[in-house]
This record gives sequence, structure tokens and C-alpha cells, in this order.
Amino acid sequence: MKKILAFTVLGLSLLALGGCGSKITQKDLQKNDWQTVMEEDDTQLTMKTSFTDSTMTMTPELDEMDTEDLGDLGELGEDFAQELLAMMVFEIDYKIDGNKIHLESEDLDLDDDFTMKKDGKNIIFKASDADEDVDELVLEPAK
Repeated sequence: MKKILAFTVLGLSLLALGGCGSKITQKDLQKNDWQTVMEEDDTQLTMKTSFTDSTMTMTPELDEMDTEDLGDLGELGEDFAQELLAMMVFEIDYKIDGNKIHLESEDLDLDDDFTMKKDGKNIIFKASDADEDVDELVLEPAK
């Protein structure tokens, strides 16, 4: 009887500790700069993502940008596109509540909830509402 009770207590303890360990905190988000790959149609853009106490900032990674799609614009078009992208900085307010994060930005017409989970070193934001434009964001530690 004592062995059964001991295994039950041990099992419940492991479940409780496992549940606590998977919670993503503000410190988890702030401890790295992150890479987020955004894909739309045939275009792929890597964004550098960082967090302060209340703001998520996303900027395009120019080194990762595929400029072959610019076609006949040549080097002048490539330089212009890179300068334009360098000016693009997206600041998004966020609030964490348990395993959910609320992202809000008037400029981006964004006011959505995401569920957060860890996948190894990555953090995944999964849209809580299936109707959202972006259904999932994967944050990978920047290299």
C-alpha cells in the first residue's frame, strides 16, 4: 500500500512540475533575439524579432532577403528595396496571460490572441482564432 501511495505522489508531483516548467514568461521572450520566417505566396522574408517589457519589435533581415525577384530593376532597384525595408520597423504591444499572448498594433490592424508553446529552443505562437491572417509564428533563436 505504501508503494502505491508513493508512486501516486511521485506521479502527481512530476505532472505538477511538468506543467509549471512549460509556461513561457516575459523573461523567456526577452532572453534572445529571435528569427521569424514569414512566407506568403512564393516570397519568404526573415524578420528579426525582439521583446521589451511590453513591446515586440520586428524588422526585416536584409541579409536573408532574396533579391532575385526584383528582375530587371538591377542593382538600383535592389538598393532601393533594401533601403525601404531597412525603414520598416513593426512595434507590436503584447501582454502575457498564462500560456496566451495578446498582440496589438493599430498600424498593422492587429488585435489578436495567440497560444504560446515551446518546441525545443523555439517558441511557437498559434492563433487562437482560425480566421486570423497569420495562423502561426515560429520564433527561433537568432544565429
